[in-house]
Amino acid sequence: MSNEQVNMIEQLKSFDVEEREAALQKNIERFVRKVLLIKKREEVDNHAPFNDLGIDSVAAVQLTKMINESLDDSFELASTDIFDYPTIQLLSNHIAEKLHESGLDIEISSKDKSKVEEDIKIKEKTRVEGMTKEELFKELDNED
Repeated sequence: MSNEQVNMIEQLKSFDVEEREAALQKNIERFVRKVLLIKKREEVDNHAPFNDLGIDSVAAVQLTKMINESLDDSFELASTDIFDYPTIQLLSNHIAEKLHESGLDIEISSKDKSKVEEDIKIKEKTRVEGMTKEELFKELDNED
């Protein structure tokens, strides 16, 4: 990790538990901005799917690398996680869960829980939209 790169774990520890979720999302947003060369004055929707923001497979690898370097070996984010958790909000929640498992508490505030549920619906819709008819029928058969 370079000197100018922020160790996200140390930064998150400096916040009160209630503030960590927002700080985590800001960090992920900062990385997305860096990968996509988005200026600070331009708005980035934390609930917009990454592919709508312009993240393709190459950008996903870059984003994953940046996040992993900032996590300082707390855990390893897979590049597929960018597609499995396709918004800043969902990815932040996934990282928060992993950090919680490693002993750092990141709380999801109750006001954001409904947004998380909405993001999960977006994730599911994105997953289903990418399926072939055969995959969709197989998925429906497995639900019985």
